[in-house]
This record gives sequence, C-alpha cells and structure tokens, in this order.
Amino acid sequence: MVPDALTPHDPRVTHHFTTIPSTSHTTESITYHYLLANPNSTSFSNGQPTGTVLLLHGWPDLSLGWRYQVPFLLSLGLRVIIPDMLGYGLTSSPASPTEYSLKKLSSHLAHIIREVTTTSSTKKPERVLLGAHDWGAFLGWRLAIYFPQLIKGIFAFCIPYTPPETKVTTLEEHVRKHPELGYQLQNAGGGIERVVGEDKKKLRGWLNAMFGGLSEDTGVMAFDPWKGLDLDKLEEVEASPLVGEEVVDFYGMSTPAMESKGL
Repeated sequence: MVPDALTPHDPRVTHHFTTIPSTSHTTESITYHYLLANPNSTSFSNGQPTGTVLLLHGWPDLSLGWRYQVPFLLSLGLRVIIPDMLGYGLTSSPASPTEYSLKKLSSHLAHIIREVTTTSSTKKPERVLLGAHDWGAFLGWRLAIYFPQLIKGIFAFCIPYTPPETKVTTLEEHVRKHPELGYQLQNAGGGIERVVGEDKKKLRGWLNAMFGGLSEDTGVMAFDPWKGLDLDKLEEVEASPLVGEEVVDFYGMSTPAMESKGL
C-alpha cells in the first residue's frame, strides 16, 4: 500500500506568512512561511483538534519534508504547524549569521506557536507537541529549554539532546572530531552557490544528490558525507528513487530568488 503523503499543492494545508516582531537585537525584518493543517472537525465529538504539533525540518529540507507524517497526525485529530525554517524555502534568509542563533530561532518559533494557538476565548497559547529532525532537532531541544511553558513534549530524530558548550568550536575543529561531517566545509565555503547559481539543471542535480541520487559514471551515491559533492558533475546526477519529480521541482522553486525569476 502506498502511504498517504502531502503533495506540493495539497488542499489539506494552508500557507501562511508571519512577520517576527523586531527587537533591539534584530538587524533586519524577518518573515516566516509555514503550513497549517487542521483535522476534519466532523471526525471528533467537540469539533476541536485534540492537540497541536509543531514540526521542525532539518537540512536540506523544507516544511514538505514532513509530508508522510502530516496525514497520520491529522487522522489522530491533531492540528499541525510546519514552518520553513529560517534560511529555507519561502522564509526569510538573513545574510548575517547572528540572526541564526538558537535563542533567536526559538523566539521566532514561540511567536508562531502563539499566533496559531492563542484564541479570543483562552487568551493564552496552547502547549504544543514538538517534533524535530536533524538540525531542526538541534534547535528543538533549545526551544523546549527557552520556552517550556509552550512545549508539552518533544520527539526528535537524528540529533539527541546536546548541552550548551562553554566555548565556541570552529567548524574545522568539529569536522576533525567528526570527519563524516566533512561536507559541511564545502557547504560553508560558498562553492556550491557559485557553481549552481541560477542554473536549473545544476540545482536539480544538487537536489538529486542530496536525496540519494547516483552518479551516472560511477553508479554510487553522488553525495559523500566525508567530502561533499563533485561540483563539476552535478548535471550527471540521476534522479533519486526516494523523491518524485514533483517534489524535487517544488524544492527547486521554493526560494524567493528563484520564484521571482520564474525558475
């Protein structure tokens, strides 16, 4: 049986945008895009969701990365909030690294929780179940620490709880300890952006590689966690059997720059 999954333009979700209130620590305006899925009210006795789940995706992903989980959560009567995280999809991509601190990102998500769950009758936000994957999990644990009054429970994949460190560890030091994360050096170097640019074929090749596509010439996975990608052969990466063309197309178009140019 083929599992139920959201599609890029699924009627079961609505698209929303919210602007994060500016503070003295914010250097630029930030807008988040998030998907909101509400359960069928006729399926439950009081017509209200049984609870709310906030899902945080990782890298390289979007809110649609939770497409297989949302239908099941809806079947349980749960309302589901799935944001494009900061720097991804249709959410803002600030240039300054300082905008991506875990405390700032947590405050952004707290704003979304309050916006969606606060009602005129309750006057206060609902505590949500938090589901998180990969880099989303790294943030999710901090969100639960910074805003425990908003979190009912947490389930996380790939990254367990990591306590705060007393000193800054450089990326180079981190990779020396964990060489299987060597691809992050390539990510941080800027070479991917320079090679891909706005080339649709190269962008598709990069996405195919990230989703497990094979190299045409070698027949092995194009993405090597220890090294990254051979950027000269992006156009030769085959489609991944894990992700359909419609989803890859959606990921490729889900950036403000690409969308504004009709790519």
